[in-house]
Amino acid sequence: MIDFKEMKIDIFNTKKKYDIIYTDPPWKQGKGGRKAVRPNSSGGKLDYPTMTIQEIKMLHKDVSSRLVNTKHNVFMWTIDKYLIDAQRMMEDLDYRLHARITWNKVTGVAPAFTVRFSSE
Repeated sequence: MIDFKEMKIDIFNTKKKYDIIYTDPPWKQGKGGRKAVRPNSSGGKLDYPTMTIQEIKMLHKDVSSRLVNTKHNVFMWTIDKYLIDAQRMMEDLDYRLHARITWNKVTGVAPAFTVRFSSE
């Protein structure tokens, strides 16, 4: 059996190189929907700190310059709001878009006269 606790890597102190980067950046975004108005909610704030697009780009540039093999793939999670920004950022870092994978979330019918984002 694999002990996943031993698989943690200190990305700032390793010589290991990878073929894949999976990144889920902390985009500047508040909680949406009903969660933001519940009595015990954080008032629309996320439970973790967020980063600007430039900060995400610089972190990715630093990590990819030290942790990946010359040929590698990147899977970046984004939300609809940052789809174009994420693509531009990756192009600025000399990556080429190969495909988009969309998570189609079933969120129910949107209230009248509104649009509900249902994919990430």
